[in-house]
Parts: sequence; structure tokens; C-alpha cells
Amino acid sequence: MTLGRIISDRLKALGLSRAAFARKVGVKPPMIFAVEKSKSPIPGARIEQWADALELKGKDREAFVDEAWLSRSPEHVRAMVEKLRKQIPRH
Repeated sequence: MTLGRIISDRLKALGLSRAAFARKVGVKPPMIFAVEKSKSPIPGARIEQWADALELKGKDREAFVDEAWLSRSPEHVRAMVEKLRKQIPRH
């Protein structure tokens, strides 16, 4: 699941608007939209804060943190990871 999808699904589940979430994590609402649309990464120092604000636990939190760090990686690394994901069967 993409980082943007994780964020939008959690905001819906929590009943939070982008503006309310932006206030929780101390950014402007356009930043939330940019992260959701893969136009901007979450600042590395704020990834855990965003996970806390989204109330993520366990594997959901792990997936979010992994995707957040991956979004900060060079394009060739992201492409390689996507290629590998397609080769690994999902359960």
C-alpha cells in the first residue's frame, strides 16, 4: 500500500480532515496533500510523529514507517523495491 493511501485511509478512519491532521503534526495542509500525492516526502525527523498522530500500531505502523522512508529514497531505489514487491507473493 502506498504512503498516500495509508494516510488517507487513516484520516478517514479517525474522522480527521487534512487540515486537522496538519495542525496535529505542525505543518500546513498543502504538505499533507503533497505527501499523499507523492510530491513531497515526510521530513525524516517527523515520520514517527506522523505515525503517532495517525495512531498507528504494530504492522500498520511498520508499513507506514517503511513507506515513509522509502519515499525519501532515490527513484532508482524505489523502482527496484517495487520490482521486488511484484516478485514476492502476498499472503
